[in-house]
This record gives sequence, C-alpha cells and structure tokens, in this order.
Amino acid sequence: MQIETLYTLRRSIPVTIIKEYYWCPTIPWIIYNYGAQPELTPSIERGLELRKTRDL
Repeated sequence: MQIETLYTLRRSIPVTIIKEYYWCPTIPWIIYNYGAQPELTPSIERGLELRKTRDL
C-alpha cells in the first residue's frame, strides 16, 4: 500500500513519514513534493497485515 493511500484513508501522518523524518527531514519533503514512494519495510508490511486481521 502506498504512503499517500494510507494518508488519505486515515487523514493523519503515516508513521513511515515520522520514521523517515527521524533519519532525514528532507525525505518526507521529497516524498510529498515529488511523489516518491519508498518501499515498505518487512516490519511495516507485517503491521499492515495485523491491522487488516484486527479490522475484520
């Protein structure tokens, strides 16, 4: 799932953006201004899977 999709679903800042900002404040700016989509890490993918099972 793309970060922008997560943002529009929840109307909040995705945790991945906060994580990216921690490492380099420029990364979220690039993501939002250029539409770059970083790959999701295995731990984030697992968290998304767990969220789906809990939401059912």
